Amino acid sequence: MEIISSELTNIIKLPRDINKIIKNKKYCFFDIETTGFSRFKSKVMLIGILFPTPNGSKIIQFFANNLNNEKELLIKFISFINNFDFLISFNGDTFDIPFLNSRLKFNSIDYVLSKDNNIDLLKVVRKNKNILDLNNCKLKTVEQKLGINRKDMIDGKESIDLYYKYTKTKDNALKSIILGHNYDDIYYLPKLLNIYDLIQSKSYVYYSYLIDNKEIKFDMDIREIKLKEEKLNIKGRSNIININKQIYYKDNYSFNWDSSSGLYSLDIAVERGKLSSGKYCDYIDQNKYDLHLNIKDTTNYNLPDNLIIVKDDKRLVNKNIKNIFKSFIHQILNKLYIE
Repeated sequence: MEIISSELTNIIKLPRDINKIIKNKKYCFFDIETTGFSRFKSKVMLIGILFPTPNGSKIIQFFANNLNNEKELLIKFISFINNFDFLISFNGDTFDIPFLNSRLKFNSIDYVLSKDNNIDLLKVVRKNKNILDLNNCKLKTVEQKLGINRKDMIDGKESIDLYYKYTKTKDNALKSIILGHNYDDIYYLPKLLNIYDLIQSKSYVYYSYLIDNKEIKFDMDIREIKLKEEKLNIKGRSNIININKQIYYKDNYSFNWDSSSGLYSLDIAVERGKLSSGKYCDYIDQNKYDLHLNIKDTTNYNLPDNLIIVKDDKRLVNKNIKNIFKSFIHQILNKLYIE
């Protein structure tokens, strides 16, 4: 069994959402390489860990030089990982941690890795897949979305094949390729943290309106949108302005804005229908509101100009909702008498 370490100058910057969880405690990123996908039959051959240091960060790799090294590798890994309070991974809850726990049990090592202390970035991506406009949640897809375009020499399956060849030949060139594959995986894991900033930028929408030559900025978080019982509810806040509370009610929409706190609520009636694909959808008919909305539907469906889809089957159409928010706020404020 071999331990390889590499010093990096890369400074890790944690997003605010993770900082709230970790606070000032110790954390590390980790990724495992295995000889197959069955945690009952396959073994752990390599584990990579990346963690912050006073001068940057460091990568430690635990490598099994042969198939009999698994128990020693796991013991060394557990001894090292005990120095950290939190783990950060990509798909660790579903693959890495269950696999490691199964192999720990198989090797009669009395230790269990807890998912409670693991921050699985894949879960964050899946939860925000619609906001991020992703076709899938594969690691390469997420990396490309973030502008990470690394060129892997091998994939996971090839790494397994090369490892078996290495155990027979002890060819150091093969070992370098295997280690390099894991190194790249762990090296780029901290860069995936930028997904939080991307989610933030894609979630928030702002609309500015002038009142007495003063700019009032309304915001809306697409993640807080609620669609229930044929009503679209949008809540958010504006900057505070010293005017009376503004309330505007119509049969199919309403706007309630407490300008002293900045909080507002916009409710819009929606309709239920069926698309040409056979899927159900929720939509608004612009002709049924006493507002000059002029919103353009952003989906690929061939719809009349007055119809805007809010929800396509089970997926909210975020681009349409953002445009609905801006247009309704603008037109309602135009109608309001603001003292």
